[in-house]
Amino acid sequence: MTQRPPSESDTPMSPPFDVGAAVDQLFKEIIKEAESPLLQMSIEMMREETLAIRAYEADLLPDREAEYQRLLACWRRRDKRGLQKELAAYYQRREDIAATVAHRMAPPN
Repeated sequence: MTQRPPSESDTPMSPPFDVGAAVDQLFKEIIKEAESPLLQMSIEMMREETLAIRAYEADLLPDREAEYQRLLACWRRRDKRGLQKELAAYYQRREDIAATVAHRMAPPN
């Protein structure tokens, strides 16, 4: 089951919503339950490729939670076309920030 999205009933004592962990859990769920081997393979590859940059995403992609919500909604509706579209956009956005992330990850000279 995917991590629950944050709600208005969350209190200061509630643990903060971790978008990266929620996306990772969603990807694991899709890999486990998708009936399409191609989709499973694509998600697993995307998951592995993006794990290393998750720590850098927050300030480079401030709307990650909305992005997660769109992915989750497509998955819950079993909207294959919508999910493919959202996954392509998800991956493209990470590709777009790759140079910035690489620069931040590089050790100082």
